Amino acid sequence: MRRYKCNFDGAVFAQQSKVGWGAVIRDHMGNFIVAFTSYGHGVFNLKMTEGLGFKEVLSWLIEQNISNVDVETDCLDLVHAFNSTYEDIFEFGSLLNVCKRIGGSINGFTFAWVRRQANVVAHLLANASTSYAYPKFWSMPLFIHDA
Repeated sequence: MRRYKCNFDGAVFAQQSKVGWGAVIRDHMGNFIVAFTSYGHGVFNLKMTEGLGFKEVLSWLIEQNISNVDVETDCLDLVHAFNSTYEDIFEFGSLLNVCKRIGGSINGFTFAWVRRQANVVAHLLANASTSYAYPKFWSMPLFIHDA
């Protein structure tokens, strides 16, 4: 069975009142498939930003009809919260419930934590996200070849 790996990261740009996300998908051999960046307006804490990015990534995976995917982030708080049975009744908990619903509709979906060193490409993409006026997609981002 062919599996994919999707690494994502979020970034907060407080002075611009924006948050951004970046994600990269590789196949089971580690070959680059596609990457994207997107951003939103507002100032959120990093955990909320990562949660919003997670929702964006999951929605994008559904749109692209990608299944059998291991989604990875370097935000340990998000992974713990997502895997917890604790019911958060506040805004972050509502966001996690949406993510759980979307993730549950993706066949073969897993969600795990990775060290920052394993998430460098997604981190670079997230930091570049506000450089574009709209969501940006690449079949091969030139600026991450050596990452």
